[in-house]
Amino acid sequence: MQPFHIPDSVKTIRVFFPVLMVVLVAGLYVSSLDNPFMLDDIAVIVNNPDVVEPGGMGSLWLHDIWNGQHGESIKYQPLTVLTYRLNAQMTGLSPVGFRVVNAGLLGLVGLLVALWIGRYTGHPAAAALAGFVFVAHPANAESVNHLVGRSDLLAMVGVVGFALVQRLVLELLGAHRKRGIEGPVRVGAVAGVGMAAGLVFASVALLSSDTGLVVIPVAVAQGWVAYPRKKGRPTVGIRCVLHGATAICVAVPAWVYLWGYEIAASMAVAPGGVGRPIGVYDVGVNPLAGLELAERVPAALTILSHYGGLVVRPGVGFYHSPWAIPGWDSASTLSGVFLLLTAVGVLGATAYRRHWGTIAVVLVLSQYVLVSNLGGATQAYASNLRSMPFTVAGAFVLAWLINRTTGGSTRARVVAAVPCAVVVGMSLVLVLKVNELWFSPARLMAAELARRPEDPVAMYHYGSALVNAGRFERGAFWLEGSLGHRASSMRARHQLALARLMRGDTSGARTLYVRILDMDGGDVRACAQLANMALAESDLVAARGYVERAVGMQPLSVEVMLLRARLAAAEGDVVEAERWYRVVLEREGGNVLAREGLAGL
Repeated sequence: MQPFHIPDSVKTIRVFFPVLMVVLVAGLYVSSLDNPFMLDDIAVIVNNPDVVEPGGMGSLWLHDIWNGQHGESIKYQPLTVLTYRLNAQMTGLSPVGFRVVNAGLLGLVGLLVALWIGRYTGHPAAAALAGFVFVAHPANAESVNHLVGRSDLLAMVGVVGFALVQRLVLELLGAHRKRGIEGPVRVGAVAGVGMAAGLVFASVALLSSDTGLVVIPVAVAQGWVAYPRKKGRPTVGIRCVLHGATAICVAVPAWVYLWGYEIAASMAVAPGGVGRPIGVYDVGVNPLAGLELAERVPAALTILSHYGGLVVRPGVGFYHSPWAIPGWDSASTLSGVFLLLTAVGVLGATAYRRHWGTIAVVLVLSQYVLVSNLGGATQAYASNLRSMPFTVAGAFVLAWLINRTTGGSTRARVVAAVPCAVVVGMSLVLVLKVNELWFSPARLMAAELARRPEDPVAMYHYGSALVNAGRFERGAFWLEGSLGHRASSMRARHQLALARLMRGDTSGARTLYVRILDMDGGDVRACAQLANMALAESDLVAARGYVERAVGMQPLSVEVMLLRARLAAAEGDVVEAERWYRVVLEREGGNVLAREGLAGL
């Protein structure tokens, strides 16, 4: 392994590269800094007690990112929640402060990617160009604009930071023996410092997102390609120290992650803690949910082709679920088969030669395992937020191409900067278009509807965004259109009922909620809404019937306990009402409805 060397003619790159990276990130995202909190940002940040309430610094390590209030997925990301909490304390609940941090994290990932790749190219120009293209890639824009994307940004900081530290230690102990660092004391010192730094980065990766799990196969791949097959190999003792330290660095945070996930999951699925599972084919839900493995395989191969296309030809799309589940006769499935076979073949060839391209292939395949839906349906069919390992691998390929075509010539690398600058410029234009869409949920979903005008899922998302924005008539129109294509959709029916209720059509809303209960007798939301309408009309007999029905479904959910408190207050039982309001406040100290109800007794 040859030590990394920067020729004197290009040493200025070390000075100007970070400055140019800051300028590039600012140019890309300054226009979107004051965009509002959107979509999952509200639940994960604005309404999350672990973020906004005092005294939650210890409890966030025992909760999932939803604070146990999401029925569709469990995400153990305590470090991400901790950064949200610190962000809120330092900048307040202003989206500007949160988005500045996200943009800064993207720039940091770009810097680390360039430094990491530079250890293999042996020349910083190719690595710097690849780093610029990576940061400007439009697929990464959602990780900045959608603030919950911070989890994947932090995970990639951890993965790439760990890989960079591992590479540096491998260089020092494997190739620099002639510089006098060989020996038990100095070997131990270098390994100890590297192990401490690696442990920090691996912890960041694994405690920020499940994407951080790719740090494990990446560490193995880099350890494999670190030394030539015959010459220049360090002693067995040094190799044992290196690989043993690497194993500890990833095993310890992996164990903490799995332990924390079990704790968070057990708390999240406590009786009444989460909602009931949503119908398999409902709008807005991963269409692979509930399918057998044999049925998911063709779609899983399609997902590989989707992410491959996203890296090469990104667009402004936000929602990527297909209209119909692809089968074996789908062109995208066949392209996925081709890509998978190609990746496996390239992995075999590069691993045999111990070429650094092995790392890029391992990064792609390991992330694909996480997002393929093969092991089980994930929350999203496909998402831009999960694409960052693929774009990092793309940066590796780009750096290799520049290295290969320029032949080590500085002049040729300067020429190679021209097409890279063109790509960055085109990406800048596309990212600015993406930023405009994140100005409001209605604008984002309107763009999705324009892209997929006949898709009932796009109709549902746009209609829901309009209802949440207070445009009930227009929202109801698109929700009815969605139901026209997916008559069994419970989500669309709920949103349509809410739209009718908010515009004063109580009778229409009641009809829809009754219909929902006829279709799904265990729908606690419909029960709660019918109970609230009965209480508003002082029909205590009907209200008690719906409340008792809801209690039988989820006796310990906050929504049901609030219903019990309201019913007790309406019946004049102040002691019972106060008891239930206080139980809610014990669960959620910042619950506004409970505080207002208690004050009104």
